[in-house]
Amino acid sequence: MTYSAETYFTTFKLASAVDLRTAVTARLARIAYRYRVRRTTRILSALSEMTLHDIGLDRDQIAWAARHAAKVAEHRIAR
Repeated sequence: MTYSAETYFTTFKLASAVDLRTAVTARLARIAYRYRVRRTTRILSALSEMTLHDIGLDRDQIAWAARHAAKVAEHRIAR
């Protein structure tokens, strides 16, 4: 089987487009994850100690809870 230069170029172009789309999708997913973490951290930080205690968190657990919530949301979005 012989391939012409045009076939190679078309194949490379398609592969590049797929790679670019994958890279852009991954970058947007990281940006969305960071946004969700910051937003959740800001919301939880605004709560009082009593309210945090009611939901089962201490102030030092806010960062962990924000990262965990963002991961859960990311998996739900991916489905």
